Amino acid sequence: MQFEAIKAQFFRSPSFAVVGASKDQSKYGTRVLRWYLQRELPVTPVHPKETELEGVATIKSVNELSSPTTTSVSIITPSKVTLDILKAAKELRVPALWIQPGAEDPAVIEYIKDPANGLVDKVIYGGDCVLVDGDGIRANLFFPSLLHTSTQTMRIHTWVLSLLSVAAIPALAQDAAYEAPTELVIETTHMPDQCTTKAAKGDSIKVHYTGTLHTTGKKFDSSHDRNAPLPLKLGVGQVIKGWDEGLEGMCVGEKRKLTIPADKAYGSRGFGNLIPANSALVFETELVELQSAARDEL
Repeated sequence: MQFEAIKAQFFRSPSFAVVGASKDQSKYGTRVLRWYLQRELPVTPVHPKETELEGVATIKSVNELSSPTTTSVSIITPSKVTLDILKAAKELRVPALWIQPGAEDPAVIEYIKDPANGLVDKVIYGGDCVLVDGDGIRANLFFPSLLHTSTQTMRIHTWVLSLLSVAAIPALAQDAAYEAPTELVIETTHMPDQCTTKAAKGDSIKVHYTGTLHTTGKKFDSSHDRNAPLPLKLGVGQVIKGWDEGLEGMCVGEKRKLTIPADKAYGSRGFGNLIPANSALVFETELVELQSAARDEL
């Protein structure tokens, strides 16, 4: 699938920026900014004049990004502006950029395709839209087994999930006897004989897991079903807060049960028809691989 690897790279970043949002609620740039905000993703709007957009403080240009090497950028601008942004992003070593439909022209595409600029494997362009594809890509990063592989079926599935998420009513709201957990509970269910290194923020790890709803015990995903642990960088926002906090300090071979309250999972938005709004989750996890980050990289 075209750009699929870059799309995954785009959403693995712990932070995002949107260039092209404005005070006009009907504009595409503003819709893209709201998309990030509605999913509680850390996003910074970029605008040369406005001091805030959608209640979020702005910066004047991508050159003001606090951490450009860990920030993916959505671009919804006239093509001449897009070219300037790409040139700045090249120097800043931005990991991935998503150019919304209509924000590119032949000069922009030529610049991207020039190997000397190092952007061939970093830029999404040509018609793909974050509003259409974003949820499916993010779901595939965390729940790979739940999505189909063709672009068309992924888009249909994402659209259906979006519709169902609006109407989803969590079962816990109907059960007065149910008490949802309010704090993260970490239980070690197996500890290896030796533990020379523990997982810390910034480390690259691989985790086997099975996720269930706290209310019913229903499984919504498991890496064991596909025999493929989930790779991630710990503590940088690639996964839900309950994981970033609950996996810290684990040893290779250690198993933990994480009981995660809704505010450290998917909160009031839930996740389509898979995870209702305000759902606490339970994960049985096992750390299977650990690559420690150089501490001076953090």
